[in-house]
Amino acid sequence: MNIKNTLLVWFVIGFQFLVAYGLYFQHNDWEVACDNTNFCRIAGYSSEENEGYNISLLISRKARANTKIEAKIQIGDFWNDEGKIWESLPSMFEIQMFINNKSYGTIAIGKVELTGTLSQKQIQSLLTLLKEDINIVFKYKNYTWHLSDKGASAVLLKADTFQKYIGTKGAFYKKGFKSEKSVLEPKPMPTIYAKPTFNAKEVTMDLKYRKMIEGILLLDKDECFDMDEEGNKYEFYNLSFTKLVVSKVCWRGAYNVGIAYWVINKKPPFDPILITTEGTDYYTDKNNIAYITERQKGRGIGDCWYYKDYVWNGKNFELSLESTTGLCRAIAAGGAWSLPTFISEVKIKP
Repeated sequence: MNIKNTLLVWFVIGFQFLVAYGLYFQHNDWEVACDNTNFCRIAGYSSEENEGYNISLLISRKARANTKIEAKIQIGDFWNDEGKIWESLPSMFEIQMFINNKSYGTIAIGKVELTGTLSQKQIQSLLTLLKEDINIVFKYKNYTWHLSDKGASAVLLKADTFQKYIGTKGAFYKKGFKSEKSVLEPKPMPTIYAKPTFNAKEVTMDLKYRKMIEGILLLDKDECFDMDEEGNKYEFYNLSFTKLVVSKVCWRGAYNVGIAYWVINKKPPFDPILITTEGTDYYTDKNNIAYITERQKGRGIGDCWYYKDYVWNGKNFELSLESTTGLCRAIAAGGAWSLPTFISEVKIKP
């Protein structure tokens, strides 16, 4: 899928993408992301047709038998013409959860974070009832938030399948009496050993070498349609005594940009390795560890993002993080949640 089509998919139906590790699945107003440690996070939202205030629910479950399920809600902070309602509220307040017009108690909400944690009883009641068509409402005084149930069953079933909970007592959806001994165990988070760069400054290439390099760093014009734009130049940075990172803007959209990054040898043969055509930044941290990042908005207001990080390991840039912030449902600037499909621990190579 080229980047133009990818951005269109993000805008229309939220984040639908292929992941290198773990699982990502979305159906209607719900989604699940399971990472490479087998940890699953499920998020549900107000529907796109919702005319009131928006809300999102996050359900989390680690891999392993008899594990505790956790859940919390986040109230949207994008508002209609009435403006923000929180200015006159106390630092903590309580909203009431109703399912099919029956109260299931209150949830304490922090005024700053606009998040609150569900009790175990509330979680189990909600999961039991989500197997059917239900009406989920949260209320505070005259304010009402509707959480959609559309897509919940499919997403809960997908999480159970991934973690091998089907037919067990601890399943989200299809509970049974099977032993949980076959449930997935957690995998350890991988460690990536990063190598500090050498003199990570921009390099002015010899004109002869520059022309040779530009002649081999060719990409599909349908994918990288801004490569030949006037003023769009290649940039070169030191990585090591023998390697450089090269960048050039690949494409521009209404609210996103994609930069192509390669690793090449400093001298012929250059042997370019393409890292990404959807990059947004290259930088080195205080330890001179080099990163290439991707930060792409799902839409212009910035309430949903997809991102990746790559770190220099001395030979190449290695994926260290892949995640999304959830569907585009006007919950929070910068996105509602962190829903990774790949995580790692980055350490400096000894």
